[in-house]
Amino acid sequence: MTERISRDRPLLLASASPRRRELLELARIPFEVVRAGIDESIANPVAEPWALELDGRHEDAAAAWHRLGCPYEAAVAMGLGCDGLEDAHRRLQELGAGGAAAVYARRLRRRGVRGIARGPRPSTRENPANLTGRELEVLALVAGGLSNAEIALRLHVSTRTVDHHVSNILRKLEVPSRARASIEAARLGIVP
Repeated sequence: MTERISRDRPLLLASASPRRRELLELARIPFEVVRAGIDESIANPVAEPWALELDGRHEDAAAAWHRLGCPYEAAVAMGLGCDGLEDAHRRLQELGAGGAAAVYARRLRRRGVRGIARGPRPSTRENPANLTGRELEVLALVAGGLSNAEIALRLHVSTRTVDHHVSNILRKLEVPSRARASIEAARLGIVP
């Protein structure tokens, strides 16, 4: 596996007790040694879930992780198998494990799976209302008092496209009207 999928581990193990975290990390060392192909004798055998992963028994490894109360590790193990990638991707997203979910999303796309959402751009996520750059442009013009037809002319798009942007803006700002959208945008500091 060339991509790292453990970026989210510290976040997800944070809810485990300190002793459990320590045991999990210590038990992981022999697994990493074997997986890396290091030919060293190991004092302790590889713990069950990791041993199952190394044997290619990914579903069994996922079940073992699940029994241990480790949903992140269970999802990762499931995704290492050929049949569990989509389910693993969904579970990682539910857990908020964005880094690992992104790795599995890339693998699904390489397999030709369609409909895997890429998610919003960083600039959209940074916006307090999750508005896209174009929606911000339209909102500024709406706040300036322009009609949809005037906005369409200014931005060189169809009126229907502007209608769509205005509808998204109202939905994302959770307001019923253009006037309320302008007020909410000023309150959030999105537009002056």
